[in-house]
Amino acid sequence: MAAGGLLTACGMAIALGQGLPAFAGSSTGTLGFSTVIPGSATVTSQAFTAFSYDPVGANKTTAFTNSSNSVSVTATVGTTPISLVLDQGLNPTGASTAAAPARQMANGSNKLAYDIFSSVANQTIGTAAVAWGTANGPVLLTGTGNPQTYTLFVTIPAGQNLPAGTYSDTVTETVNF
Repeated sequence: MAAGGLLTACGMAIALGQGLPAFAGSSTGTLGFSTVIPGSATVTSQAFTAFSYDPVGANKTTAFTNSSNSVSVTATVGTTPISLVLDQGLNPTGASTAAAPARQMANGSNKLAYDIFSSVANQTIGTAAVAWGTANGPVLLTGTGNPQTYTLFVTIPAGQNLPAGTYSDTVTETVNF
């Protein structure tokens, strides 16, 4: 009997109240499924706002400060990021270290010193200020699966009388968890 015929016969048997053919037995088993969701995190930054620094006017005696830029950390729910680290940039001074970076923006051989801080409280120019590097970053929150934004407080010390031009640097950001 063809498969279609068997189905027709079974359907007729059920319709006539005769039930399905009996089986000799049955056995059941289980299928186990699992997956691992690792702790993970990503860090992204917005396009930086260009700064305007005037070494002979407003910034001759007053530092330039800006807090319009930020980075976002998105971590898996429950993941506790340990640190958000900013490196020394591409043009650090000779005295720069990973823990206390001394960053500079460059325009050819001309260098413009600047600092990035993780809070307004840390944004004090002078010996008490330590820039955001491997230390002095923000206290990171436990992952929620949604971006958590951290403000970058940028300061350019006053009195850096340099030639006009565009000064730039690239800083790598790393989240450790």
